[in-house]
Amino acid sequence: MAKPRLYSAGGGHTTERPRVWRGQDDFFIKLDAFDMDQAPRPSPYRRFVDGLNDATRMQDALLARLIERGRDTAFGREHGFDRIASLADFRARVPLRRYDDLRPYVDRIVDGERDVLFSGDVFRFISSSGSTAGRAKVLPLPRAYFAEAFNPFYMAYLEGVTRAYPGFAASRDRTVNFKWDPLRDTSMLASGVPHVGLSQVNLANEFGSEALLEPGTTGPWAAVPAEIPADLDRLYFRLRMAAGHDIRQFVGINPAILATVPHLLETNAERLFADIAAGTFAGRAVATPDPALAETLADRRAARGRLLPADVWPNVERLICWDEGIAGVYLPQVVEDYGADVAVVPAPLAASEAPLALHLLADGVRGAVAYNAAFFEFLDVQDGDAPTPRRLDELRVGASYAVVVTQAGGFCRYVLGDLLDVTGRVGEVPTVAYAGRLAPSAAAPESALLGLMRRHGDAHGLRLRNFTFVPAANGALDLIFACDDTTAADASLAALRDAYAADPALAGAPLGEVRRVPPAHFAAQWCDRVAAGLRPPQVKDRIVSPTP
Repeated sequence: MAKPRLYSAGGGHTTERPRVWRGQDDFFIKLDAFDMDQAPRPSPYRRFVDGLNDATRMQDALLARLIERGRDTAFGREHGFDRIASLADFRARVPLRRYDDLRPYVDRIVDGERDVLFSGDVFRFISSSGSTAGRAKVLPLPRAYFAEAFNPFYMAYLEGVTRAYPGFAASRDRTVNFKWDPLRDTSMLASGVPHVGLSQVNLANEFGSEALLEPGTTGPWAAVPAEIPADLDRLYFRLRMAAGHDIRQFVGINPAILATVPHLLETNAERLFADIAAGTFAGRAVATPDPALAETLADRRAARGRLLPADVWPNVERLICWDEGIAGVYLPQVVEDYGADVAVVPAPLAASEAPLALHLLADGVRGAVAYNAAFFEFLDVQDGDAPTPRRLDELRVGASYAVVVTQAGGFCRYVLGDLLDVTGRVGEVPTVAYAGRLAPSAAAPESALLGLMRRHGDAHGLRLRNFTFVPAANGALDLIFACDDTTAADASLAALRDAYAADPALAGAPLGEVRRVPPAHFAAQWCDRVAAGLRPPQVKDRIVSPTP
């Protein structure tokens, strides 16, 4: 394997460095399913690492297996899967598709038809995170998708984190996990079948594997009662029940949730103090009254001028979330809200439809494409309107690509819409970083807008809290941003306009109005969108907001 690049978690915002944990494979192997009569299989992490130098062959084998399995499906018959003998045949018979192109097949499955995109029963109808046009997609997924793709990917990630951060496993029961919400009300599709978010699926129970058990599934804050219907109240319930406990880590995956927690604490501070003092939630007794803690937190708030996570949980060690895209710009400020020595542990890159890239934290590697989870093709965004699909071994370091997946749920040659920058290579596998969303009609690439704001914020010390570009008249883009250093922000507006105008990648979309908003603006907007009915995982940061 190529020598991995060294990695420092959280961009250096931590005193806890990832540690390579050798000689501990027996612990992880026993958590992986294996035949008791046979020698133990290597763990998912070890299998992934061991395959890095054989990824091209494994991609070919994976595609052949998916085509063979799909021959007797409606989709496979329509596209002549029985006559596909090569990748060229596959590309000739199966055009690139987006979700709307596959929607007729999905609707047939929702209506009860079997063997449409895959053979057999639907394991779950999963609700996407809603990053496509702000709407959640319906994803019918078979059990094989989880058993063969998602579960090994997730287990490998958890193992890597545990090896790199020894305190991670020790803090499992002192974790607030905003991703975990198994008791949330289940929505129903028009046909009457349940439609759930991935956070509502208890994979450890469904597949009988301790290795799939998420951190933060115990404790009075872990499972929010279903009778609390409003998502903002459910979030407050977690914070209220965790107050007074020695919380060491927060799991958000979506970093916007973790960035909003300080706002939720401050706007609910008086309510929180009263509930802690009385031992209540919504007027019901839920804990031992603790007026001393309530007074302590009120004093800390008065001294600081607002209530922060660091005031409520002074021993926090880790935040687990995505740390790329806009999050890479604002997370340094969010980290300080939780504590000076808090580490950011990067969550793996994954779309609802497919795992994308795995951080091999124990080996110092970030963003290795998940070559064993789906068959990947890539579209070079510099190739114009008809880019040539490329395989893993054909990618150029430094280029940006849109991702195309063929996966066990029957989504074939499916254009995800995520942009990835190729940062390097480990073995035969490219390493990637998230670079935004693919917008074919956009005159300004999201990756260029993100780079502009990152460079400008760093150069002028703005301490950005968030930003978004909004389409305006005549093809212009208005900018809305929030930061901690308002004086520096106002003084650097002319430099921002000059930098924007000088960037050739942004020449097709002139910069319109630039508006600075208060630091809490985006957190308040996040809460408004959740209050309007979006699930918290669906409310993501947007480099470019939808057209008003």
